[in-house]
Amino acid sequence: MEGITGVKDLKDLLLNNELITIEVMLFVSALKELGVTSITICDAHDKGDNIIRSRFNLGLSYPEVIIVSQLWNIDFGDGFDFAMLTGFHGMNGKDGILPHTWRPDVEKATVNDIEIGEVGILIKWLREKCVPVIFVCGDDASISEALAVKPNIDVFSVKRLGYIPTDEDIYRSLKNAISEAVKKYKFECALMEKYDRTEIKLFLINNNLLRFVSNKNAVRDSFLLYNNCSELISAFPLLCEDLNRASSIIINENILFIKQMRDEFWEIDIEDYDNAQLKQTLSKNIFALTDNDKEYIYTELKKVPAIYRRRGKH
Repeated sequence: MEGITGVKDLKDLLLNNELITIEVMLFVSALKELGVTSITICDAHDKGDNIIRSRFNLGLSYPEVIIVSQLWNIDFGDGFDFAMLTGFHGMNGKDGILPHTWRPDVEKATVNDIEIGEVGILIKWLREKCVPVIFVCGDDASISEALAVKPNIDVFSVKRLGYIPTDEDIYRSLKNAISEAVKKYKFECALMEKYDRTEIKLFLINNNLLRFVSNKNAVRDSFLLYNNCSELISAFPLLCEDLNRASSIIINENILFIKQMRDEFWEIDIEDYDNAQLKQTLSKNIFALTDNDKEYIYTELKKVPAIYRRRGKH
């Protein structure tokens, strides 16, 4: 969604659903003109209910169009000739428009210790399914990430940080790019594609979350480990449930901790105290505070000299 043409604010749901529908219909139109007979669309953002289904004559039109919600609900039974990705954004921590990696509680994903974003993960996942990705559309950051994973892929950037055009020229150019990508496409041997099965690590913003993950086989000391991208995608629905449940628990735990620290060390004037690491830890997002962070904060606050303590009553 974040890399869809014209999308600026994720809170503007009605506009964003309209924009993603327009862009997906553009893909369908271009593919229809090229003689494609069957198209499966995956609505993968958030709950998977963004694309306006009523705009498509599902099951009745030519080409046949099927819309599914979420990646793990795609039926690969009959196979696909190719895949095209649209609406993508950059990975967490990088420059881009609304960058993140899957969820706010995911810090990063790595393959062979190299960071990889959602678009890279999906290119590898589809490769494992013997489906070559031939085209990626999104913001500049997602395009760079796609080319890093598959240098010969066709790409199209609809926006970049500080520049989000919405005019009709973008749609005309995008439709032409879709058509050219399909015309250039040559069948990529499935035997070459399927062997790209590399372990993928998922690092969470707070290691305390790991204790709530149901799939204990994936849990390591500081990350989650999956044998390949297919295993990660399959595990994702349950992982999301686990993280949703864990997030509220951890936030409540950390709020209680902060309250206890304020009650016990209310007299400390931390602004004038020369301890950069303590100040940095105290400035962390409350959700990101780990058990180690809290132990460190408590230990260091107990060490603060009397000169930095206010007089009077709490």
